[in-house]
Amino acid sequence: MKSLLLILFSILLLSGNDSKKKCISINPARFSENKITLADIAEDISYISLSSNYPIDNILKIKLSKESIYIKSRNMELLAFKRNGEKSRKIGSIGRGPGQYVNCLSFAINELDGTIYIKDLDESIKIFSRNGNYLRSISLKKFEAYSLSDIELSDSKLFAFEYIGVGHGKFNWIILDTIGNLIKQKKNSIQTFTSNMAGGGGVYKFG
Repeated sequence: MKSLLLILFSILLLSGNDSKKKCISINPARFSENKITLADIAEDISYISLSSNYPIDNILKIKLSKESIYIKSRNMELLAFKRNGEKSRKIGSIGRGPGQYVNCLSFAINELDGTIYIKDLDESIKIFSRNGNYLRSISLKKFEAYSLSDIELSDSKLFAFEYIGVGHGKFNWIILDTIGNLIKQKKNSIQTFTSNMAGGGGVYKFG
């Protein structure tokens, strides 16, 4: 809001043709702030005490399903809790063996059957049952993307997003079915460039 007001004032100052221009004083301290209270965005708030079966490190991501609360914390497996915070369980296990994942970069939940999809560092998506048992894996190496980092699931379709990292980014996104077959893709129009900055982004599932 402050930036918009400053731009409008600048336009007025530069566009006037009156030779008797007045000096306009702009004091940001007098701008009225746009305040949003909790009551503006929520009717109620609940605090859930999580069971302490497993120690929780720095929390990186939280997702809610109809039945569970999923928490990804640093350097440990994806954890699932009941909606009341009780009976936590691990989804899969960290490692390099069959059915394990090195790091849960991103994850998605199928609301229909509770299946969990975990994007791993080895350019694959590991699929687990609602109880945390390994089911199968989808390899992403065939797409030769630099890094498909974020995933989300909607209408039984897997969306994998790639962010430009250190100047690389082959795709904006690809869409797969839950078996791993390509449905659609959108290639990144920005050419590769030299950079030492890592890319980043985020995915939000609306509704």
